[in-house]
Amino acid sequence: MGIKFRSRYITFIISPSKISIFESVKELKDFKIVNNFYKEGNLLVRNNLVRDSFSNVLREISKKYKNANINIILNLPTFFVQKLSLKGIDETKLKDVITTKLKEELPIPLENYIWRYKKLKAEDILVLFFNKEVLDILSSELIKHKFLPIKIDPIFLDILNFVEKKFSLHFDKSYIIFIYCNNVITALIWENGDIQNIVTEFIQEDEGREFNVFKRILKFLKENTNLPFESVFYISDKDSNIPEDILEEFKIIDVKSITGKNPEELSVWGALDILYSSSSEEFELNIFDLKKEIALSYINNFLIFWLVFIIIFSAIINLGIFYWGKEIKRGNLEIKESIKPPQVGAIDLQEIKNLTALLNEYSKIKPKHYLRIKEYYDKLAKYKIIQVNYSVDNIKFIIEEMDKTKIPKMKEEINNIFPNSEIKDIPEGLEINLKL
Repeated sequence: MGIKFRSRYITFIISPSKISIFESVKELKDFKIVNNFYKEGNLLVRNNLVRDSFSNVLREISKKYKNANINIILNLPTFFVQKLSLKGIDETKLKDVITTKLKEELPIPLENYIWRYKKLKAEDILVLFFNKEVLDILSSELIKHKFLPIKIDPIFLDILNFVEKKFSLHFDKSYIIFIYCNNVITALIWENGDIQNIVTEFIQEDEGREFNVFKRILKFLKENTNLPFESVFYISDKDSNIPEDILEEFKIIDVKSITGKNPEELSVWGALDILYSSSSEEFELNIFDLKKEIALSYINNFLIFWLVFIIIFSAIINLGIFYWGKEIKRGNLEIKESIKPPQVGAIDLQEIKNLTALLNEYSKIKPKHYLRIKEYYDKLAKYKIIQVNYSVDNIKFIIEEMDKTKIPKMKEEINNIFPNSEIKDIPEGLEINLKL
């Protein structure tokens, strides 16, 4: 799956005061930025996205990138994390246990947040909460201006991917990844190959207190490490003028001075590397899981498009050539009957609303795949489909089944339906890969 616009990859980085736009191309094993610019606006006030300002900036961009597949990176201080200790919990009951635990430990209304959790190697759970109102405004405005977001992630996931790929991190050491981008600080602890804690804060441009805030955050994170502290990877869009005492105390590695790239450029590389390599490990903390909504909207909007097309086409032909009118009308009825909306089983679309209109134009891009996808959906409708991914030539279904005793029978049934399919066991159940 790519996010190509013509021959380029398009990335939007959304910060409190601007949206940065990057166009990139792949060269051998690296990505090259060939064009970038930004549009300013007062987008975030008191941790709330300002709809009118956000809409105005998207309107300026939409003429060039309307209907393009976009990778969205969020550089917003509108999230927080909570770490839970849950040992020996039955996998099938984990989400319910986490929900109960969160209600007990956090005096906040959970319905105001979209949250995701990640299992850590020490059997702890890291839960990421993101402001739901901010995401509702974000998604509705993207829909309104006809952008097609393939992936929406917080900036720290993409920069962490870059650091892990480009630097040698030891599993028996503790590291701090410190990101300072467009006046937003995001800093995290990395240990044993996992994120252990994250903090974020917005600093006003004229406050002049950056280094006091840096020191406070670094001191807090360093005190909460569990392994011998190694160093801080400092990634900033400003010139490196960190006081000497901070440099020495926290063993700071200035990534910009080594790579020549600022945080936005590094996040673009990290995001595209994840997409191009089809890596799924980093997606466990995704704010959005858009792939199943994309697949469903693709089918529904394709159906609407072709019904309208058939009606218009039939009317034109019937007006011009009466003799062939009856045959065309009968053919149209057969086509309409063959493309009734498919039954898609147990796909859960409730967590992220207002996305069904996201791909109104998508059916025009790859219409030939519709009937094949419909056939696959129909045949797998009896199972609980929780995620759908697809690329130019392939489609992948994730089927949830926590009762591992049922897996062998399910694999046998699906293999009989699709003899040439590739079926994999995963923690959630089964992954079925099919050719389009």
